[in-house]
Amino acid sequence: MTSIDAMADEIMKGLTEYADLADTAMKKAVRKSATQVKNEISANAPKGTGKYAKSWATKKTGENSHSLEMAVHS
Repeated sequence: MTSIDAMADEIMKGLTEYADLADTAMKKAVRKSATQVKNEISANAPKGTGKYAKSWATKKTGENSHSLEMAVHS
């Protein structure tokens, strides 16, 4: 039974590593998307004095080990 337990441990180790990599990639994509949205809004904002366009920012509103929430706000 030891070989089956060892195999189960290795499978779990591989799945955990994959989950960590997937979480990291997903969080990076969320940050990148939020930044792109902010940049697009800023680029298309009324020009006037430019303060409105410069006022847009991204903010992390929530994060845990498997998710990330970002807000784009002025």
